[in-house]
Amino acid sequence: MIATCSFLSKLPCEIVLPDDLRAQTNAAQHVFDPADERRRFPRQRTRFDAALRYYDTFPALNRKEGMYRVMIRDLSRGGVGFLHGEEMFPGENARLVFPNGTERYLQVKRCRRVGPKCYVVGAEFDEPLHDLTEGRWR
Repeated sequence: MIATCSFLSKLPCEIVLPDDLRAQTNAAQHVFDPADERRRFPRQRTRFDAALRYYDTFPALNRKEGMYRVMIRDLSRGGVGFLHGEEMFPGENARLVFPNGTERYLQVKRCRRVGPKCYVVGAEFDEPLHDLTEGRWR
């Protein structure tokens, strides 16, 4: 487990935000309307960086070793939405390290390209968080 958030600034971040997404990312944060949610756990829109480490789920992908900085966009007890500079694939496994050092394993459920080096990734945690304050994410 990594103890502080200072490690994040040293990680490579290859995300290049398209202008329209940059405006959305800087917009005010809000909680998703539970009436619009069909998920088991409601999402909360947020914005902070975290670290991602790939696992060798698909050996043919030949991923580089190491950790990468990703931008968290929304969080729920059951999963996370984030921006990444590389495409990920449904079924791919990874480890997410939050700024306070809390770690969660995840499996990618979807990935959509929104720019040349910007992908919106939706992933599910291997086990639900107890609550959204569990790790004091920042």
